[in-house]
Amino acid sequence: MKNVQKLKRANKSLPFFFKDEFKVSFVIIFVSLILLLTTFTFDIVPPILNRGIQPATFPKALLILIIAMTLIVYYSATKNPWKIEKNYLDHFS
Repeated sequence: MKNVQKLKRANKSLPFFFKDEFKVSFVIIFVSLILLLTTFTFDIVPPILNRGIQPATFPKALLILIIAMTLIVYYSATKNPWKIEKNYLDHFS
């Protein structure tokens, strides 16, 4: 009887913005975007001191990589939800 009642109920899941995957990804992307915007205010190095890449290019590339990897992790977390792990110390009590 209980199984029949469970099947008749609507699937009441939380909206996507209340889930842990979204919260973690949103914070990482938000902080990365703020830092990315601040890299556009860096001074340009004179050509005589420019050996390789500009000092502002590396942080931009790194932040874009962090944002891309966060989006990949968020996508994979929506396909395979995170598991809730039990506390390790509970085994010893």
